[in-house]
Order: sequence, then structure tokens, then C-alpha cells
Amino acid sequence: MSAPRARSLLVAAIVIAVDQLTKWWALTVLDPDHPTHVVWTLQFSLSYNSGMAFSRGRGLGPVIGVAALVIIVVLVLKLRAVKGALATVASGLVIGGALGNICDRIFRSGGFLRGEVVDFIDFQWWPVFNVGRPSVRDVIPAALADERVDRVVAMVAGVSRREAAELIAAGAVRLDGGAVTAGSTRVREGADIVIDVERLAADPPLVADASIPVVVVYADDDVIVVDKPEGVVVHPGSGRSSPTLVHGLLARFPELAGVGEAGRPGIVHRLDKGTSGLMVVARTQRAYASLVAQLAERSAGRVYLALVWGVPESVVGVVDAPIGRSTRDRTRMAVRPEGKAARTRYEVLRTFRRPVPTALVECQLETGRTHQIRVHLAAIGHPVLGDAQYRGDRGAISVVRPMLHAARLAITHPTTGERLEFTSALPADMQSLIDSLE
Repeated sequence: MSAPRARSLLVAAIVIAVDQLTKWWALTVLDPDHPTHVVWTLQFSLSYNSGMAFSRGRGLGPVIGVAALVIIVVLVLKLRAVKGALATVASGLVIGGALGNICDRIFRSGGFLRGEVVDFIDFQWWPVFNVGRPSVRDVIPAALADERVDRVVAMVAGVSRREAAELIAAGAVRLDGGAVTAGSTRVREGADIVIDVERLAADPPLVADASIPVVVVYADDDVIVVDKPEGVVVHPGSGRSSPTLVHGLLARFPELAGVGEAGRPGIVHRLDKGTSGLMVVARTQRAYASLVAQLAERSAGRVYLALVWGVPESVVGVVDAPIGRSTRDRTRMAVRPEGKAARTRYEVLRTFRRPVPTALVECQLETGRTHQIRVHLAAIGHPVLGDAQYRGDRGAISVVRPMLHAARLAITHPTTGERLEFTSALPADMQSLIDSLE
């Protein structure tokens, strides 16, 4: 074997090893539903692509794979003619990258050469070569065995049954590599399901709506702090295009349209529909990057007040339990050993005995998982009053929403570096309920 060919193949082998190890790390560590901020606009965002660059040719995996193999063979045969260290290294990089992608197509489910290329580096403002349309991937748990696939799609992807039917009709749902053609198809435990959620009809553009209530606590050129009322959804999502807090914000701050993600401009964290209280919104891209970093580094302070069933034994405590999506109900989260690390500090502020034992608890987030406070309080046997999703809807006290309020917020200003702290009084329904307890 000639020296140039040997050097190029050595470079290719190193590239393949690094490629597969980093993808193994990404698949093991990253949450496909929540990008991980790294620095500035760089984030790790797990995605899959069964086609060519920029998702062209999806569904043609075997054809693309065979063509790539032919090109690789030709390149390897031509390596003898390569001259110069730079050309040798470049050839090795091309061959190694191509072989790494073929490894994905062979081994990442979907059948021979029908797997998906994995990518996770996202600069947000720059198109990444391998990134495909966002897809949801999961393994069917025992609880969903023999369930209709359209119902499974709705639960796993968080879409309506109508939207699930649209995805199936568009050929956007695959079970064990094969396209699903009928919503009545039954799934088996352990089956691999992939849902190309972007095949849904494009969401309508965001339109400002001044009728949406927006209580502005603080605003300057970089950040906006709002006090969200309960019952208001923060941003559009599957099955909901309007009205949301984002539509109201755009009516007052139209420049938000170019900040952050397109469907949720300016939003760096959110509150559930039934939760009231303080939220910070980025007004510039620089502020967006800073606030996302503060949340990721846990330097932003977020304190909630919750009314819970029963009285915790410890007046002060920490719930340190990983949270992942429930295997029984994909719309819920649960404490799971394989979930993401989650920590909530709590302190019992007041206790009540009538009409039934309850307590007012202050909770401080050390992480920011979906439904974290609600899941953690339910896990220690003290669910939030009115939280039907986590066993907090009981007849002794009737309330129409979870009694959870984001009462305090602290951030470092993205431009000045000043520490800003905000407080929000309890909303009328929570205060009235507390006044009625003894």
C-alpha cells in the first residue's frame, strides 16, 4: 500500500472513531426535546436525517448509501495519485465522514441502509449540513403494546389525533423502519417508532394580538419581565396556534419576532398554562444567549409558591430525583432512573388543618425540567392542589387549576451585569383559598 493511501486511511479511521463516539455520547446524554446551550448561539440539538444534505431525498436511504459506497471505493482507488500532506488529510476526512454516515445508515435502526444520520451541533443562525427535519423517536413501552398507532403518535409526538392521522397519511410515521399506512395498525412492545413531525402543515405565521393580557413588570432594551396570569399558554405548539402570551408580547414588542426560535420568539423558559407568575423574555439575540446560558448554568433564581395536599414531614428538604417522560402516559413526566437530573429545594412556610391538612410550600428550582415542581411534590406524596395530571385533583377542596405561582425571579442583566430581582404577589384565587384555610 502506498504511503499517501495509508495516511489517508489512517485519517479516515480516526474520523470514523471520533464520529461514532461523539454520536454515541449525543444519543446517550442529549434530550431530543430540549437543546443544550453551550456558548453564545452554539447549542447541542439532537436531530436525525435519513436523506442527503438538508433532508433532500428522504426515504432513499439504500440508494444514497450504495451511491456513497461507490464514491468511497473510487476515492480509495485514487488515493495513490494524491500528493501533498494537505490533500492526503482532506481525502481522509472526506472518506471518514462518508463512512461514518454509512455506519449510521446501517446500524441506527430502520433496516439495512435505511437508518438515519445523527447530528447534534446547531449554531441556530447557520444551516448544519446533516440536520434533517425534526423527528421524534421512541421505543414502544409495555403500557402501549397493542395500542392503535394513531393514538401512540398523538401521545408520543404531543399532537392531536387529527394531526396524527395527517402524519400517517403523509407517510411520516415508521414502525421498525416500515412506513405506517393505517391509523388502526396495532403496535408491539419494543417496536421502534419514528415520527417526522415537520411533515405537518406549516404553522401559520405569528400575528400580534393586543387582546392577550400582558402584565409587564420590567422592561428595558434587553429584557422584559412579565407576570403571566393563569390560563394563558406561553407560546404556540402542536394543536395550538393562538392565542398565547407570545402573540400578546408581539403586539407590544414587535422586535421580538427576530429573537430566539421562530415559533417562540424571545422565550427562554416557560410556565405551564395553569401556572401564574414571573417570566423573563429576551428582547435581543445577545440577551437571549445570555439568559439561556444563565438558566443552563443555574445562576438564574426561580422561586415558586405551591399549595400542596398534606404536610411534609421535613420543614426544609431537597428532592433530588431524575425526571423523564412517563412510559404509561406520554403527556406526563415521572421520576425515572434513566431520566434527566433534577433537584428542587423546598421549605414549608405555613400549615393548615381544616378542611383537610394542607401546606404552603416554597420551592426553588436548581434545574428546569418539564413539570419539575409538580412531579417532585407528587413524588414525595404532596401533589399540588388542583393538579389533576399529578393526582392533585381531590374533592375535599375544589380548585380549577394547579395552585402554583412563580413568585420570585432573579437574573444577571445581559448588558450591565447588574443583578435584578423581582417579586410577584399571590394571585387572587390562591390568596382567597389560603385565607379560607385554617
